[in-house]
Amino acid sequence: MGELGLQPHEFYCMTWTDYIRYSQGYRIRLARSFEAARMIAHTVLWVNIQKGKPVPKAEDVWPILTDPEPEKIAPQSQKEIKAIQKRYMELWQAKKV
Repeated sequence: MGELGLQPHEFYCMTWTDYIRYSQGYRIRLARSFEAARMIAHTVLWVNIQKGKPVPKAEDVWPILTDPEPEKIAPQSQKEIKAIQKRYMELWQAKKV
């Protein structure tokens, strides 16, 4: 049936949880098959990029489902910001002398 390739009797014998897991596995398998195409697209971009310009990562060119989640950086508190500003000002004042 459809993209998952299930036979009708296989589909009707599944629980909802089985179906969800089967479809998630299909999506992951499909995403992994796109990794080769992503590498080709990245290589073509890398070869044709102008000199001096940064080369973007393959994950930025074509994000897919199996990419790792980016790290979440916690915002700094006002106290931490004030401490950083104070250190910067001290260093800046020391360089002026």
